Amino acid sequence: MEPIGRTSGAAVPACPFAEGISLANDLCTMLILDELFAENSLPRDVSSRTGVDFVLVAARLQELESQGMVRAVAESGTDNKLYGLTKKGLEFHPVIRAVQAWQAKWKQD
Repeated sequence: MEPIGRTSGAAVPACPFAEGISLANDLCTMLILDELFAENSLPRDVSSRTGVDFVLVAARLQELESQGMVRAVAESGTDNKLYGLTKKGLEFHPVIRAVQAWQAKWKQD
């Protein structure tokens, strides 16, 4: 079995824990998912509210869409896409809240 990680472009082994933790291991992804929990948003709005670079937000949203975590819907009357969480994405939100609660409990003052 190969070591878990993203070294040398190696894929993370197909195990539920590794696949789940790979999402939680990326701060930008966690911020984007948390932001989309509040409301469907345009990539530029997610970037503005999270402070994550627009290009990075757009790339992460495409990755999350391919993983089934978010879905894109055309904004009425424009070429823009609004992104929102799918059921799979919504069910990941308690993980985000658990990490936030754990950090708040154990942070160093």
